[in-house]
Amino acid sequence: KNMLKKNYTQKKSKIIINSAGLHAKKGLKPHEIIQHAAKLNNFSLNNYRSKIFSYYSGKKSNVILTMEKWQKDEIINKFPVFKNKVYLITEFLWHGDDYEIKDITDPTGSNTDQYKLFLDTVHNEADRILHELSRKGIIL
Repeated sequence: KNMLKKNYTQKKSKIIINSAGLHAKKGLKPHEIIQHAAKLNNFSLNNYRSKIFSYYSGKKSNVILTMEKWQKDEIINKFPVFKNKVYLITEFLWHGDDYEIKDITDPTGSNTDQYKLFLDTVHNEADRILHELSRKGIIL
């Protein structure tokens, strides 16, 4: 979320990004390791607090992106009305082969190399999605 805002400041007025968890506890700060990883990438999570995904958060969203398939499936099972707007991050606006669509595994509890791989993947996917949104004229 913050990486998108930081790297695409000219576009952020057209994009509102919210983050919510399916099994999150409302109001918690991110884990210290997550905050450290964010700081290494020049953004702060000091003001971020966890939120729980709800019908309301899904209703106000144009698109719902999930990192893992189980998250997508759970949202669709719980809120079938959102079926046509829930995607894995790697499948949203993807034009390649389906076998390349994969989960982005949550690195919580992993080692530094796994966090780096996670951040690289998320950065690449954010760039790809923003490029596609720009190509389609959705953002300038």
